[in-house]
Amino acid sequence: MNAIGCSSPPNVCSDLNQSCSITKINLFNYNLVGSLPSSLSRLIELQEIVFWNNYLTSTLPHTLSLLTNLKVVDFYDNMLSGNMESVLPLSDLKELYLSYNIFSGKLSHELKHFTQLQRLYLNDNVLSGTLVTALGQLRNVEFLDLNFNSFSGTLIAELGELSNLQRLYLNNNPLTGPLSSSLSRLTQLERLDLFMCQLTGRLIPELGHMVQMSKLDFSGNLFTGSLLPSLGNLLLLMNLNLFENELSGHIPTELSRLTRLERLRLEKNQLEGPLPFFFNNFTRLTFLSLGSNALTGPLTSVSSLTRLKRLLLQDNQLTGGVTKKLFHSNMSSLEVLDLSHNRSVCLSVCLSVCLCFVHIVVF
Repeated sequence: MNAIGCSSPPNVCSDLNQSCSITKINLFNYNLVGSLPSSLSRLIELQEIVFWNNYLTSTLPHTLSLLTNLKVVDFYDNMLSGNMESVLPLSDLKELYLSYNIFSGKLSHELKHFTQLQRLYLNDNVLSGTLVTALGQLRNVEFLDLNFNSFSGTLIAELGELSNLQRLYLNNNPLTGPLSSSLSRLTQLERLDLFMCQLTGRLIPELGHMVQMSKLDFSGNLFTGSLLPSLGNLLLLMNLNLFENELSGHIPTELSRLTRLERLRLEKNQLEGPLPFFFNNFTRLTFLSLGSNALTGPLTSVSSLTRLKRLLLQDNQLTGGVTKKLFHSNMSSLEVLDLSHNRSVCLSVCLSVCLCFVHIVVF
């Protein structure tokens, strides 16, 4: 395989003045500046072009569309702008990375031709408009990242057609409306990030069908209703973030099955009832945040969490004491403890225990 990719930047322009059999250009992290030469179109055998982490400007050359053998296009982390029209005819693409640029405009319905695409990364641009139904034609896509753009409208039902999808990132877009039940068809999904959108309605019980899920993040939305028992079906879940919503009611006992949890964040909701004793089942937990709810009961429900580093239970109605027996013997890894603004939580820990913590708030 012929390739351009050496310890010092080659004279790319002169190399491109004639047609040749180069199949791969790999020039990542070379501090390259300027625009891409239109003479790239001469490299008709090119299958992979990688320019990530440079300072390329201007637009993608229209002649890029002539390189019909391309399988990988990677311009991650440059300063490219304009639209993505020049890559749309590349129907054999398997990987497209255009993240961290200044691409604008709307998603094109021509995306439907990317039937071989496995990875599509368009995050951290200034793309806008709605999610187009053509996304549902990307039947081979495994990773889809559209976060940190300005996409609006609702979650389209066609996303449920992406049967091979493993990771879906739509966070930090002003998306509105409820969750679509079609998401339940994404049975291979391992990570679903919808945080910091403007989604509304209730959590849907169909979420319990996504049994491969390891991270679920719906934080910073406007979801209402209760936590669903069906979330307890996600036995591989390690990271559950539902904070800063309007969820209410008790924490269902079915969540006791989530014994792989490492991070659980439910703060800033309207949850009530006793702090579940089954939290002691979460022996892998390192981060537990339940602050700003209306939870009650003693702290013994978390006394066996020996790996905890951050325990944030402030602004609830908890009672009982912080004792040496409770925290010194079982929570030697604890770095941050916040029990402030509770009903009656008193501190009775000796100074030597306090010195174990980086930060303690109990008032």
